[in-house]
Amino acid sequence: VVAVVMSLGQMLLNQIVVNIKMKTEKLTIFNYNSMISYYSIKRIFFFCFIFILHSGYSQIPAKPISKEDSLEAIKRCDLAYKFYKNGDYLTAKRELDTAININSKDSYQYYLRGLVLYRLKKNDISKNDFDRAILLNPKKCGYYIDRAILLISMKDYISALEDLTSAKLLDS
Repeated sequence: VVAVVMSLGQMLLNQIVVNIKMKTEKLTIFNYNSMISYYSIKRIFFFCFIFILHSGYSQIPAKPISKEDSLEAIKRCDLAYKFYKNGDYLTAKRELDTAININSKDSYQYYLRGLVLYRLKKNDISKNDFDRAILLNPKKCGYYIDRAILLISMKDYISALEDLTSAKLLDS
């Protein structure tokens, strides 16, 4: 992915760069009459990277999920919820891993696995699952609230406040 972003960035730079001029520790690129700072280029790379991640790595369409597979994923998720409620977080995680392998489009499965990982004190991985759940279903205010709780435990108060604000807006 990094190589794709770098090559995409190189193509972008080749298209827009007319002159490169060094000025007081800051790289400035002049493109006709507009200036793009070094920091703006970093933002462009970041958004290209996000676009690539969001669009997927390949052009191969996702395999449709059969009805049997969908029911199996739902059963696994329900079983994982029971394990989660009983405090058996490792077994719940295993069931959720299997359910997500079967159906990776269900936001609730990522959300529940995020809760399980939070209980297992794996905050970074938990945050990734909450992020994925919100990406798949941005209208669930509970997802934002639980991610905010996680962010508070990680001492990321600004992001937690943003999540709580988003949850409030969705709830009203």
